[in-house]
Amino acid sequence: MSIETPDLANVSTNSSHETVGEYLQKARQARGMTLSDVSDVIKYNVHQLAALEEHKWSALPSGFVLRSIVKQYAIAVGADPEIALSKLAGETNNSAPSTRRNIAARFDTPINEQYEEGSSWVWWLKIIIFTLIAIAIVYVLVVQDTWLADMMAFFRKWFPQ
Repeated sequence: MSIETPDLANVSTNSSHETVGEYLQKARQARGMTLSDVSDVIKYNVHQLAALEEHKWSALPSGFVLRSIVKQYAIAVGADPEIALSKLAGETNNSAPSTRRNIAARFDTPINEQYEEGSSWVWWLKIIIFTLIAIAIVYVLVVQDTWLADMMAFFRKWFPQ
C-alpha cells in the first residue's frame, strides 16, 4: 500500500470549534485513507479509531494510551499531533503531566526530609537490641562448652590430621 501525501491546505486545522475526532477524520479523508488503512499503520483496532472519531470516550482507554492513539493517528494521516492532543485535552481533560514540574519536585525535596528529627533513637535502639541478642547467642554457644566440644569432635572425626 503506497500512501501519497496530499495537500492539506484546504483542510481546516485550526478551527477552535472542531473536535479532535472531526479534525482527524477530515485529515484522514483528505488523504484518501480509510479507518482500516490507519489501523494498519498505527496498529490500533478500527473500532477504537471509529470511537475516537465519534467521541465515544467510554469505548476508549484513558490516560497515556488515549494520547498515544491520538498522536499516532494524527501522524499517520499527516495532521499536526500537537493540535490533535490540545483538542483532546480540551475535550477530555486528558493531558500529559508536566515533566519539568515532576522532575523539579524530585530534586527540590531534601533526601533526609522524610525522616523526623527524633527517629534516630529508634535506629540506635534496634542496633543495641541486635547486639545484645548476638552476644547472648555467642555466650550460649561458646561459653557453654557443650556445643563447642561437640562441634570440635565432629570436625576431628571427619577431618583427621
